[in-house]
Amino acid sequence: MNQNNDFYQVLQIGFNAEKADIISAYRRLSKLYHPDVSGLPHAQELMSQINIAYDTLSDDMKRQAYNNSLGQRASQSVAGAAKEAKNVITEYFTLLAQCDYEKAFRLLSASDRQRVGIRGFTEWRQAVHGLYAIREFNIRQGQYVAGFKLENGRIVTAIKFFVDVLEKDMASHRMEHYCFNKYVVFEQGQPGVYLGYRDLGEISKTFGSRAREREQDLMQQTWQKHLQHNDRITGLLTREGLLAESRPELYRVHRYKRPLTVAVLSLKPARLPGESLSLPCLDSAAQALKKALRITDIPAHLGNGVFVVLFFELKKRHAALIVERALKKAEQGARSLCKDGLSAAFAFEQYLSGPLESCIDRLTERLEKS
Repeated sequence: MNQNNDFYQVLQIGFNAEKADIISAYRRLSKLYHPDVSGLPHAQELMSQINIAYDTLSDDMKRQAYNNSLGQRASQSVAGAAKEAKNVITEYFTLLAQCDYEKAFRLLSASDRQRVGIRGFTEWRQAVHGLYAIREFNIRQGQYVAGFKLENGRIVTAIKFFVDVLEKDMASHRMEHYCFNKYVVFEQGQPGVYLGYRDLGEISKTFGSRAREREQDLMQQTWQKHLQHNDRITGLLTREGLLAESRPELYRVHRYKRPLTVAVLSLKPARLPGESLSLPCLDSAAQALKKALRITDIPAHLGNGVFVVLFFELKKRHAALIVERALKKAEQGARSLCKDGLSAAFAFEQYLSGPLESCIDRLTERLEKS
């Protein structure tokens, strides 16, 4: 440190700090930098500067004289450096959000640029972006830090900022909020965002590996969801899939009072109604049933040859005609595969309100009793 350091910066206090703040700052810094407790090779020099600053600012007459000699330069210097540093860190996060890593790299501290290199920085940011993408951020100014130690051991002046970031989790697509500290350091009078990481390459590998693992997990989750929502035999929706897909349509039914008819159909072997259809016969009947429906109708297979169809914006009597036609098509489609023929039955009603699942269960129970 040279003797031209601002005493307020040395004690890490504001220009208008109270005497109690000065004493508190001195005690805190003494515990950090006193040669008897600090392992820094320059601890004695730091402590000497801290003592000089404290001796001057803790004495009212000396402080007044110091302020007079300093004039407005101290406050102007602090404000100017803070403004310059905030511009740098704001631009840095703006460029990260835009994925412009080459320009963002130029805003790093000189020691960081020399240590990590643009290639390592870019690979690191790309790996991070594979997991989290910056959507919004806010920079809040913190405080001056005198005697900030860089990775190379140099001591510089720094300004600590509080950063709030809203990021999108690229795997779950959820928005997550993080708060952390970030420093802008001044090397040879030039501000730069300080990374402080020793090995970006290793960090990049970790993020890249994590991104691949999450991608595999997401694919597995997507496949599991597909299996839950789609019947493996017929390719139609399952009960769970039907309830999920019908939610947007049910909203319109409730809000705009659009008609909805729910029909439950049962296909069984004609001679052995207690038995289930063979898989080829079931699949053939399901495909024929699907072809007979409108594109806006939603069919699903509940298992054991029981189907449910949602007829949106269709009244009950019109739905009955489509159901009868669909069953005939299903019987024709499965005739060559089911030698004993099919026994078809159906029950339907106009849906008015309440859980859709309860309506389906009620119709299924009615079919079983008939």
